[in-house]
Amino acid sequence: MADFSLDLAVLRLLKHRNKYERYARMIPPGTVNETTAKFIKRFGEYFENTSVDRIEYAEFWPWLRSLYPKWKDKDVAYWSTATRPIDKDNPDGYDEMVLRNLLATDLANKSLSLIERWNNGEEVELAEELRQSVEAFEDSVQRRVKTPDVTLDWNEMISEDENNVGFQWRLGAVARHMRALRPGDFGIIAMRPDRGKTTWVASEVTYFAGQLPTLYPDEHRPIVWLNNEGPGRRILARIRQSALGMSASEIRELGPGKAQAAYIKAIGGREDNILVKDIHGFTHWEVEELLRKLNPSLVVFDMIDNIHFAGATTNHGERTDQLLEAMYQWARATGVRLDFVGLATSQISADGDGHRWPMQSWLKDSRTGKQGACDFILTGGYDPSMPTTRFIGTTKNKIKREGASGNPLAQVFFDADRARLVEPEEVTE
Repeated sequence: MADFSLDLAVLRLLKHRNKYERYARMIPPGTVNETTAKFIKRFGEYFENTSVDRIEYAEFWPWLRSLYPKWKDKDVAYWSTATRPIDKDNPDGYDEMVLRNLLATDLANKSLSLIERWNNGEEVELAEELRQSVEAFEDSVQRRVKTPDVTLDWNEMISEDENNVGFQWRLGAVARHMRALRPGDFGIIAMRPDRGKTTWVASEVTYFAGQLPTLYPDEHRPIVWLNNEGPGRRILARIRQSALGMSASEIRELGPGKAQAAYIKAIGGREDNILVKDIHGFTHWEVEELLRKLNPSLVVFDMIDNIHFAGATTNHGERTDQLLEAMYQWARATGVRLDFVGLATSQISADGDGHRWPMQSWLKDSRTGKQGACDFILTGGYDPSMPTTRFIGTTKNKIKREGASGNPLAQVFFDADRARLVEPEEVTE
């Protein structure tokens, strides 16, 4: 065999029936030499015709030899020499490295092919296609190399539920009906345009930030607000107002130094506990690269709908709702991979204008795509006859608190000047 190191390691991996059944079909074409590819095929035939759990040279070689009675002496010598070393096992932990090397080789082959096509003048979006190849590589590593087993300590599970571990909600109407947010949770906050969506998110996010020292005492896991609508400075201003619970004139009266100190204290002791990032024109993979660098604990996607999705949709769809479904599924999966809470903002369509309790199907440009990709949907309804009131509901709630109803159906005060949503009993004239 031309390359004994990797190819032999592959055969030593696949000689075990359980590993053959799991990994044999996952060996990317072109990553092992022709001899090894033939051996892998023969391994499969041997397992089909025997009940052995592990291939040994002493039994496998006579069987293999019987398939080729007309082999010449040089063929017998070659294949015998190639087969005999499989009796040894790979060192502990080596199997994972073998699989990674195969996937890396596949990535290198695909990358070289793309570069060659590009050099030959073909119409190739080189940067985008290379990135897609890298994404496919990373996904393959997740699926093929890392164990799919899920573990959960019983004490940890009971403690999380008993103590409602996670980001606690500021708004009582939500906190009474939904448990705290934990990494991997993904939800949507939706309202009609210009009805206070940014204010609502800012009110919650600034409260979450104050909990960071408790939730992450040994590392900096900031909250990241990804903005691709209006100016980021405007959002940061609303965040500061909400953290302080002050209007713009009240902050001016307090003064820059005192206001900054009070803001830092309110959001957990570090001014960079909340980061606003403008991502206008970013593709989804550029967003993911940014998040990998920042290591966030919670991400606000404002709005996912405007991120350029550069990947293929799992349902091969081209309609707006199908593309949005793929984008929201990507955001949710990214939160699971990178271990953060995801909050996406969305608009309610014109069907929900003036309604106190918008329906789930009224999320803009979506039939069921966005809805299926999230754990909860929080809506803020609006009644023109009550301009300072917002109607808080959940059209989906998979993180309902035990013993509580799934939908708060609550009325709260909208304090636009101080960027807060406030419970009625908290309102002081």
